Amino acid sequence: MPLPTLKTPKYELTIPSTKEKVKFRPFLVKEEKILLMAAESKDPKEIFESLTSVITECIDKKNLDISSWPTFDLEYVFLNLRSKSIGETVEISTPCEECNEIVITSVDLSNVSITYNDKHDSKIQLTKDIGVFMKYPNYELTSTVVVDATEIETLIKLVSLCIDKIYDKDTIYSRSDYTDKEFEDFVLSLTQSDLDKIKQFFDTMPSMEHTETAKCLKCNHETTLEMRNLNDFFM
Repeated sequence: MPLPTLKTPKYELTIPSTKEKVKFRPFLVKEEKILLMAAESKDPKEIFESLTSVITECIDKKNLDISSWPTFDLEYVFLNLRSKSIGETVEISTPCEECNEIVITSVDLSNVSITYNDKHDSKIQLTKDIGVFMKYPNYELTSTVVVDATEIETLIKLVSLCIDKIYDKDTIYSRSDYTDKEFEDFVLSLTQSDLDKIKQFFDTMPSMEHTETAKCLKCNHETTLEMRNLNDFFM
């Protein structure tokens, strides 16, 4: 006679970038083990593969290309999974801004949401005739592109990989028809003003942001904690 199988509850959430509603279950002990092992490895690729694997298993709808999801989609969905799997509150610690004493506060994950900017636009006009359509960076890209790179090198790499199409008054140049090197050469040919216009795409794109204040027990100073990614929520 087989051992009994526990039934897991189902929940619903909305994927931020597409507004698509999906059902999911909490992750199980075997999946939590995968996540813990990946976190201990500190390998960005292993962490990314673990996150996508667990999310794929927990979401009812299949055939979702989670590896291509924007970073804010993956982080928001995982935060909801974590909330329903382990608990809706998480303790976060940070040094006090005044005396450096460690301050601890509890964050209710159910209050965390995606912030949208009304000025955000994926179509960017660079000159009178030339512009670009941008696509969102995924988690794998944002976690690996900065390795061994200066700030400007990181920005150039990120921009060149996130341009989906280039257009002029006559033609649309799709990414699939050109190499990454050709797109990077295009970025290198831009003026600083052009690059700043594209940088606004990243500065204003949807993000998972949450702010908490915590009072230091030693000096009574209130420290502000700004959380913008998964690392901030589980530091």
